[in-house]
Amino acid sequence: MRRQAIVQAEARRSERIGLLDRFLTAAQAAERVAIDHHHGNVDGTEWEVRASAAMDRVWIEQKMLDLVSARAVRDAVFQFALALDHVVWEGPGEQKVWQYLNGTRGAVLDAAKEDLVEVSPRLASVGPRHS
Repeated sequence: MRRQAIVQAEARRSERIGLLDRFLTAAQAAERVAIDHHHGNVDGTEWEVRASAAMDRVWIEQKMLDLVSARAVRDAVFQFALALDHVVWEGPGEQKVWQYLNGTRGAVLDAAKEDLVEVSPRLASVGPRHS
C-alpha cells in the first residue's frame, strides 16, 4: 500500500509541475507581448490579436492550476494572472515590465515550491527561491 501512495504522490507532483510549466510558459508569452507594446512601441491590430491570445492562454492555464493546486498556489497564480493582465493592457507605469511582475511571479514560484514539498517531501532540503 505504501508503494501505491508514493506512486500516486509522484503522479500528482508530475501533473502539478506540468501545469505550472504550461502556466509559466503562457505567462512568459504574455510578458513578451507587454514588453513589445510598452517598451518596443509595437501596436496595432496584430499586437491586439497577440495580446488577446496570450492572455486567453494565461487565464486557461490559471484555471487548470486552480483545479489541482493548494489554496496558496491558486491565490498566487490568480494574482500573477491579474498582474499580467494589467501590464499587458495598461502597462507597468514607470517600471519595466519585469519589475512590475517580479513580486507576483516570485510569489507563484514560492507557493508552488511549498506545494510540491508537501507532495514530495524530499524537495524540502532545497530552500525558498525568493524572499
